[in-house]
Amino acid sequence: MAKKNKKDKKEKDLKKKKKNKKKLKQQKTLNIERPEVLETFNRLVNLISDLETEPIVYNNETYHYAEIKALDAIKNLQPISTADLATNLDISRNAVLKTTNKLLDKGLIKKEKSKVNKRVLLITLTDKGEEFANHAKGYPREVQEPIMEALGKMNDKELAYFNDGLERILMNLTN
Repeated sequence: MAKKNKKDKKEKDLKKKKKNKKKLKQQKTLNIERPEVLETFNRLVNLISDLETEPIVYNNETYHYAEIKALDAIKNLQPISTADLATNLDISRNAVLKTTNKLLDKGLIKKEKSKVNKRVLLITLTDKGEEFANHAKGYPREVQEPIMEALGKMNDKELAYFNDGLERILMNLTN
């Protein structure tokens, strides 16, 4: 039995060494002198992603963050075209169509042709959509509260450095 445990431990150690070697190779490839920064950033991104993917259930229907965010924008900007909604949410038209079709299937919105331009569909909330939008109005902000709380604990200099770093990352991602 002791031999088996030693063998298992050796296998685990070998796997761990391979994993660490792979991580080190990735870090060298990325030319990262402080790999813990990348690891922390990845943990933050994953946590935010988890918060945004946590659905809520209302009247036996499941709603996801993207649907609630779109519904909130529609409520505040209705009637709104899909193109304007995409611009407002800073997502693609295809993503808006996918999300609005889900909302349409759930009976939360309706799409009608514009009286001014028949090629444009305008989106408005149904009574059911209005009711749910009122129920969920704080949800997108609930996702951001823990982040805002943590940022509130930083001093001005820390916030400036943090913001500068985020701006650089965004610039690299968008260029």
